[in-house]
Amino acid sequence: MFDENDWLEFLNYAVTPYHSAAMIREHLKRAGFAEVSMAKPWKMKPGAYLAKGPAGAMFAWVIGRNYEAGDPISLELAHTDYPCLHIKPNGETGSYYALVDTDVYGGPILNTWLDRPLGVAGRVFVRKEKKASAGKTLLPMTLAGRAVRIGETEHTTEWLVASNGPVMTIPNLAVHYNREVNKGVELKRQTDLRPIAGFGLEKNWLSEYVATLAGVAPADVVESDLFAYVAEPAQVVGIHSDMISAPRLDNQTSCYALLAAIEKAASRKRGLSVAMWFDNEEIGSQTRQGADSALAPMLLEKIYDGLEFPAARLSEAVFAGRCLSLDVAHALHPNHPEKYDEANSARFGDGVVLKVSSNQRYTYNPELIAEMREALTAAKVPYAVHTNHSDQPGGSTMGPLLSSQLPMATLDAGVPILAMHSARELMAASDMEAAVRLAEIFFGK
Repeated sequence: MFDENDWLEFLNYAVTPYHSAAMIREHLKRAGFAEVSMAKPWKMKPGAYLAKGPAGAMFAWVIGRNYEAGDPISLELAHTDYPCLHIKPNGETGSYYALVDTDVYGGPILNTWLDRPLGVAGRVFVRKEKKASAGKTLLPMTLAGRAVRIGETEHTTEWLVASNGPVMTIPNLAVHYNREVNKGVELKRQTDLRPIAGFGLEKNWLSEYVATLAGVAPADVVESDLFAYVAEPAQVVGIHSDMISAPRLDNQTSCYALLAAIEKAASRKRGLSVAMWFDNEEIGSQTRQGADSALAPMLLEKIYDGLEFPAARLSEAVFAGRCLSLDVAHALHPNHPEKYDEANSARFGDGVVLKVSSNQRYTYNPELIAEMREALTAAKVPYAVHTNHSDQPGGSTMGPLLSSQLPMATLDAGVPILAMHSARELMAASDMEAAVRLAEIFFGK
């Protein structure tokens, strides 16, 4: 049963791809999924498993009790990253004002990051002989300013950190000095997107603050990988409290839907259900932890090897299988309907969106769309179909990338939102449940 409060807590916690992946991992472990290492050989038997990928990637799968080699695979994808501001190495800058040097990650709407309360979060790598101040658990979902250990290398331990609330902001330039601002002013990424974290601070204030988050001395921090995040919680809005305004709806909506679906699939008798959460979708997916890498084929090969199934049977399972790529969809904007295809647009409350692109920017398999139309209708799950305006090409997703590596019938879908890539986005509360139900139905019984 969909729990909106649990979903909103997840959304508030997932301030970086690493926090999202860590929360998915914690949920799965509590649900009884056995953790295995991608760097070691596996011995598989029917059951539920998880594996931590690099950076913000995470994987989970359920092997049905009656699964046989060559039987179809059901695969679902989401991405844990979102457009934001990454803090550069040696990010301390400014003289009297304590400024943070940032780089733009992905394609955010830049001006929406101005005048917002911002926090600092990410990963810190600490010398192995040192102990950071660990939080005992990730649940209940709270940042609480604690460090949580999530991994280690030969020489360092890896810790998840986050400020407990806002610690900086990026102020707009007053209209008196920027008279053309309401006509649209281009922001310079190097100079206009430096948050202010204070004034009159001593030298090395940023490295000292990051070390404080990890609970160690600054000299013990070997490396950090940090982001600025919007430190505002998700809020229920609307006359009838039927909308959600929040950061990171793209794509934590899909991350949570996959999590709920794979947990529900844990008791299945047949089939092989696989959930994959990738990182770096917003910058093209061509990274070690991205969907356009060898990770997905490698994972499936390791599962088959662990089951001692013939490797040749995997190609049959893939070709007979199907894939659901879950990412957000564009909702019809009431102030700019001219940007949309009038016959194929989704509105708030229409449910989950099946996305179609003639040029395969979203994967287009009409046979799979037909199947899901029937399944959703039978389950009384609301849905809509979206195609872009022919003169207004949209973005792309992980679906086409992965289906070129794994030739499975693939469907792109997601919840309809407004203000996509803004620091805060907007959606209908009821559409989230429809996305969860789609993910559950796709995995089957």
